[in-house]
Amino acid sequence: MSESNEGLLAKIADLEQQLIDREAELSLFRQELGFANEKLEVMVRRLKKELHLAQKIQRHLIPTEFPSIPGFEFSSKYIAGLKEGGDYFDIFPHEDKSKFGVIVASCSGYMVSALLLSSLLKVSSLLETKRNPDPTQAAKAIMSELQADMEPGQTVDLLYGIFDRKKFELNYVCFGDVIALHQCSATKDLVPFEKKMPAITRQFDQSLEVGQASLSPRDRLVFATKGAYLVQGQSHEEYGKARLLRSIVSAPAKGVHELRNKICFEIDSYSINKRPNRDMTVVVAEVKDRVIKLA
Repeated sequence: MSESNEGLLAKIADLEQQLIDREAELSLFRQELGFANEKLEVMVRRLKKELHLAQKIQRHLIPTEFPSIPGFEFSSKYIAGLKEGGDYFDIFPHEDKSKFGVIVASCSGYMVSALLLSSLLKVSSLLETKRNPDPTQAAKAIMSELQADMEPGQTVDLLYGIFDRKKFELNYVCFGDVIALHQCSATKDLVPFEKKMPAITRQFDQSLEVGQASLSPRDRLVFATKGAYLVQGQSHEEYGKARLLRSIVSAPAKGVHELRNKICFEIDSYSINKRPNRDMTVVVAEVKDRVIKLA
């Protein structure tokens, strides 16, 4: 056999061996990939369970009943998101019976939502004390607690307000994108809360701005988190703030429950999903009269 033929046979044998080696490597890769897929499936199932558990915990933490406050009526709706969550709201009396507070918050996830709840517990006495004449003191305390443990990229949209039932005024601080509207009973005009600051982040360091809304009998206040207008329709277009405003304007002239139902029904009718992707909260308040009954 010529040397050229022997060299060719040697190259063929070498290529065949390389092919066998590659097949062995591919087989090992497929095996490792199978193991990785199994681990990933287990992780996904665990994350889904943890997300479901977080949603259940969040639902139980959201108040279902509000304190009886003469002169005001409230109605609310909270819907847990399919993918994202972190909403929280509460209405609570002060030691000064002529005042009460309201908090509406939307967090970038359940982890930072748990951090917010922990912060609120730590400063709860400050939220309700007579020594808290304006909302900035409590807001600074909440921010201080949050920023100590917040991770980069985490955000909290938060409205904290104090109602003075003697003056029928609401003093508030508002961070981020909480929908906050005042509807005048006489004109039916919707007036957005003007004083707003960026969302709370780990880096937030600007001075706090306090806003004020003066209320009259039968005036209504509407608070909503961003999940209410981020709902997607058939064309994947968001519900948007404009549609949300129209649903409020076209709602019945009286009744907090009727207004809340109107808002939620139109959002639900627009959505392509049974539940929003993100937590959604709607809170409606109506001034009933100017009678002050102090305990």
